[in-house]
Amino acid sequence: MKRILCLLVSFVSYFAFAQTVTLTFTGVDQLNDHVQLDSVAVTNLTRGWQEVIYYPDTILQLTNGVGIEAVSQAVFANISPNPFDGTSVLMIQLSKADDVKLQMLDMQGRSIAQWSGLLGTGCHEFDIALAMPQIYALKITTHTGQKSMKMINKGNAATNHIEYKGLTNAKSVALQSSKPFVFGDFMEYVGYATFNGNAYESMRINIQQGTTQTHVLQFPFSDYTPWDGTGTNPNDGMACHGMPTLTDYDGNTYLTVQIGSQCWMRENLATSHYSNGEVIPLGTTESSVTYPYRYCPGNDSNNVSYHGYYYNWTAIMHGAQSSNATPSGVQGICPTGWHLPSNAEWTELSDYVGAQMAYQCGGYSGNITKAISTAKDWIPSNETCATGFDLYTNNSTGFSALPSGGYSSQYDNFGNGACFWSCTSIDSYYARGRSWYYYQPTWSVTQNGKNNGRSVRCLMN
Repeated sequence: MKRILCLLVSFVSYFAFAQTVTLTFTGVDQLNDHVQLDSVAVTNLTRGWQEVIYYPDTILQLTNGVGIEAVSQAVFANISPNPFDGTSVLMIQLSKADDVKLQMLDMQGRSIAQWSGLLGTGCHEFDIALAMPQIYALKITTHTGQKSMKMINKGNAATNHIEYKGLTNAKSVALQSSKPFVFGDFMEYVGYATFNGNAYESMRINIQQGTTQTHVLQFPFSDYTPWDGTGTNPNDGMACHGMPTLTDYDGNTYLTVQIGSQCWMRENLATSHYSNGEVIPLGTTESSVTYPYRYCPGNDSNNVSYHGYYYNWTAIMHGAQSSNATPSGVQGICPTGWHLPSNAEWTELSDYVGAQMAYQCGGYSGNITKAISTAKDWIPSNETCATGFDLYTNNSTGFSALPSGGYSSQYDNFGNGACFWSCTSIDSYYARGRSWYYYQPTWSVTQNGKNNGRSVRCLMN
């Protein structure tokens, strides 16, 4: 998943009443879909200078005042979620390489976990785990100084640790300009992007710049192709039109994917809260058909950021009634604007994928698991058309199913099987779902105990 965005929370030192203006740029096409910017030219028409920022940098900071020392800002950090239930994710973003020391302190000021090392420029991800519910402090130390952040833990991860996960693809640090700027200066902004091998220039924005602002740069093209509903949708595998990402209550951001007429989450749900802020209890060995639980895949919190959580059926429904409609009309655990897929909607996906020759394996409409499964992580198989056979040929639809396994009295099939819920009940104990394994070319319409833990994908309303 990153699938979670690196939200920028700056540690800023001001000099001589200097005030920072942050300019954020984003590109859109003619249909208001996101466009990746190659570069942005920022020109101060009043003072006669120009700065050019290049992808992945889409943020520029100016300091209000002529001849005033620039803002000192080397570290950005964010913990999400916060408060959290035992585990969370820390993002640290550096504008230059530095030695970084992290310490987690309890309410008595005792260090209960720490990490230190040299980090390069960019956004770095850490997993945080805490065993006792209470308020903690995270102290970040670099050569530029120290900063403390409050953490509120409400769960029990059975351990205290800080684990480095690596660089992320999150947004780069804001570039700082030392050029003179005063509120009211006349500015011009123009973006550049590449589409189908051709370079395009955005419409120019001319503005008398005041305070912090996001500027949307409009490009004269669209990568969305209208579809008449017959044959293969030319937009398959692309981000959904007008909805390239969605964000849950915890701040997790997910990619989307268009497949036929359906817009799916491209990643497994990883929220610990419903959209109203209500906490979903974390289970380990608990099992219930009446009480909601979420579980860490493979019983390891380190797997959540990539595989999402498992949830039992009570957790995903959040009190809603069963549905087999299209669309289901059941929001349940899904973010606002999205819903749980019914059994009929899962069937709609398999019917569409199986009907497209490009997604079939061996010319059989039922052989769809390779087309919807990731091209990595699955156990290899020598059986032609099995999910694990020639992994590099997988995921032609972009659905990107992971072998996250499931929970049913024990944690099983992590690394070799995908198991998903629907919102369609069979009886008081069982509900429909979908599952398949590395050695299979087809998926199964499953009858799962509602006390089992399964992965969740949501559909756009």
